[in-house]
Amino acid sequence: TLIASFSSLFSWGIGLILPAVLSCIIANNLKKRNIKIHFPLLVYCGYAGSLVGMQGLSSTIPLILNTPNHFLTNKIGLISLSDTIFSNWNMMIVLSIMITLPIFVSRLHPDNVREYNGKLIQDSEVDKITIKNNNTYLSQKLENSRYITLLLGVFAFIYSLQYFVQGGSLNLNSLNMIFVVLGLLFADSAKHYIKLLSNAAKVAGPFLIQYPLYAGLMGMMAESGLAEIFVNGFVATSNSESLAIWAFFSAGILNIFIPSAGGQWAVQGPIIIEAALQLGANIPRVSMAVVLGELWTNTIQPLYLVPVLAITGLNIRDIMGYSILGLFLYAFIYLTALIFF
Repeated sequence: TLIASFSSLFSWGIGLILPAVLSCIIANNLKKRNIKIHFPLLVYCGYAGSLVGMQGLSSTIPLILNTPNHFLTNKIGLISLSDTIFSNWNMMIVLSIMITLPIFVSRLHPDNVREYNGKLIQDSEVDKITIKNNNTYLSQKLENSRYITLLLGVFAFIYSLQYFVQGGSLNLNSLNMIFVVLGLLFADSAKHYIKLLSNAAKVAGPFLIQYPLYAGLMGMMAESGLAEIFVNGFVATSNSESLAIWAFFSAGILNIFIPSAGGQWAVQGPIIIEAALQLGANIPRVSMAVVLGELWTNTIQPLYLVPVLAITGLNIRDIMGYSILGLFLYAFIYLTALIFF
């Protein structure tokens, strides 16, 4: 759980996949030592811990608000990450979850244990990456050369370093560049880099194929005005103090239908920000309330469970019961922070 939390604070994608892989490895090793552990609960521990990732460095909404020329710049300008991700309030919530969650999941272990019965990820044909180097021709030597990706990675690293030295901020563009740099530096060759991407796509495929479906649903809700009516219904009963709470609930419900932070913010953001300006509410806090609302129902959102289930070989019903219980835990922590702090 803690490994998932720490890794997801750097990148929610890493925090989602790494614990799933570790769950398989840990469960396999425990099985060899005749130590029984309930595998679905082990997988849920990693998934639940990864949910704090949207409060970390890859949190979409704070990064959008800190990106020059974002679509709400004319109304609110740029909002520094020190007011959102790195605020004491947000870090207090993250710390509370990292303390509470391990205690919570430790109480959920059932009497009837279901052990891990699959193969280790690295032993499967899908995830095994074998590069056969054939350096007969110049083109083959180039695509198998370590120096090509290393050189590109160094150039990209220098550019990124210069960007931050000159006062550049962490936003969606700079974060993507960081991952490009890391990928190039760690890949053995250009061919290996492509193989890694292709291999990852096999796991991400079921995850990606749902995006057009949810995008269509988002389009219908946005164009029909249904999403606006829904959010306005919450905003209409708000004041400067309660707006963040209603933003949290509206974001949580809307996330069931639009499980994309960027897409959801495109629909909900203008309404929430306009209400915050009119009511004199704290805009960074209200924006983070939307983030928390999204995180809240991500506990039961099938979209984000798909890659975890693909790696571990589980069905959604195997961990949904734990996810529903986690929904109440996260609601308690988030609402406590929104109401009393």
